[in-house]
Amino acid sequence: MNAIGRLADTSIAVSRLLFSGHLLKFPGMKLVISHGGGALPYALGRLARNHKIGQGKYADPRKGFEAMYFDSCVFDADTLEYLAKKAGPGRVMLGSDQPFPIGDPSRKKRWKEPTSPTQ
Repeated sequence: MNAIGRLADTSIAVSRLLFSGHLLKFPGMKLVISHGGGALPYALGRLARNHKIGQGKYADPRKGFEAMYFDSCVFDADTLEYLAKKAGPGRVMLGSDQPFPIGDPSRKKRWKEPTSPTQ
């Protein structure tokens, strides 16, 4: 369940939230999505395509995505880098999944040192 079930649950719940438009109705709300957003950062194009062909049935998931924040519980440096690139580094927060058994004991090691634009 911890390996993939939580990601699936997060992905489905947040996708429904995005399509509902509630994040756009409450622009001051700060919502942090656990599990690095589940599959959402990687499936955003698919959601956007459904929005486009849905002929007004769904809210724009890309706009809703811009209103969300994410924890860093992805357990992989490359995945974390992609999440930060997709969401923006200012919208990714350090997470650990502690005290659960899957908790990341070396979460700070996954963060790469930022490089300056001149490097």
